[in-house]
Amino acid sequence: MECVDICSTADRLGLSDNQVTALVSATLKAGGADLDKFVISTSTTRRNRMLTRYHISQEYMAAFSEVPPKYAALHWDGKMLRDVLGSDPGTTSETLAVLVSGPPAYPEGKLLGVPVIDSSTGTAQAEASMDLLEAWGLTGVITALVFDTTASNSGVHRGAAKLLEQQLDRKVFYLACRHHILEVLVGAVWENLFGKVKSPENPWFKHFKDVWTDLTTDNLQPCPSDKNG
Repeated sequence: MECVDICSTADRLGLSDNQVTALVSATLKAGGADLDKFVISTSTTRRNRMLTRYHISQEYMAAFSEVPPKYAALHWDGKMLRDVLGSDPGTTSETLAVLVSGPPAYPEGKLLGVPVIDSSTGTAQAEASMDLLEAWGLTGVITALVFDTTASNSGVHRGAAKLLEQQLDRKVFYLACRHHILEVLVGAVWENLFGKVKSPENPWFKHFKDVWTDLTTDNLQPCPSDKNG
């Protein structure tokens, strides 16, 4: 199994090595081929898929190196994703999506990789991000860091942003995600007005989301405020 198209399609569909092997065998058999003349096994499928991914990644990196951005911002975000590449496909693993953005060449960003990490600590995220920067030859062009405002990212001592800045050995802009900063403010206001919500999902917010499309927005009025308060 050495077809790049087969390997790429299998990865996009999230097929396991066993599923790909069974599919290839069935296809060959349906086409009248003698299966004894082919080396078909799960281990062979896995080796070829890994080799194909490596060659594809090298081609992408070579093309990227021809027009690298002069300046770039580094973005990263941890996610729990289904592991389709590991030894036990179907299980979930802690992964880290790492990309850079740098107009005019890459205004929408360039994904560098989505490595599996042992934990979501600042150290683990910083190490994984730095490894990708070095592999892509981008350590010298990073001028800003874009991240969620979690303790593992924004901690003043062991946060990923702080550790990355130390490894880059220069000052960079911190572009913390305003969405999460505003979440903290809105949450504090809500708790002050209505108290803490015990359930994982706020029932008022859920109801508001359900009726959002039915709300009339033609004649919006500002909420009255207490001048004394």
